[in-house]
Amino acid sequence: MSAAQLNEREYKMDTKDIPAKLIALHTAMNDKMETQCLEPDCFIYPESNKPFLIKVWGENVRSGTFTAKAISLEECFDLADAHIAGLPSVESIRTAEFQRDLGRLIEKGREYSIPLDFVNPLIATSKALAENAIEDKREA
Repeated sequence: MSAAQLNEREYKMDTKDIPAKLIALHTAMNDKMETQCLEPDCFIYPESNKPFLIKVWGENVRSGTFTAKAISLEECFDLADAHIAGLPSVESIRTAEFQRDLGRLIEKGREYSIPLDFVNPLIATSKALAENAIEDKREA
């Protein structure tokens, strides 16, 4: 995209609004994740066909990012807001993690030939959690 094309664009967002919008994104991410996440980053690439880029981080660099790229700041912030709103709740993340760990424990019990009296209640719990998750998805 040429400099002339970039200059012809109408931008509704004032650059003075960027810090406040980034703080709002950061606050929304912290609230959603129930922890202190890294601050989002905002980049402007004037020569790109999508010159605006916002990176939303989790609680650390390894926890992944979402990158919003758009031709306007408004669209970029809208994409980042939608991403945060669509993230699973901390409760559902923890439940899924617990289910994975429970599955591993059941497999380890079978591998070590642990008596069924001990393994069967774990299997029943795992099935109940799975059924509950299916019902929750149907209600949503």
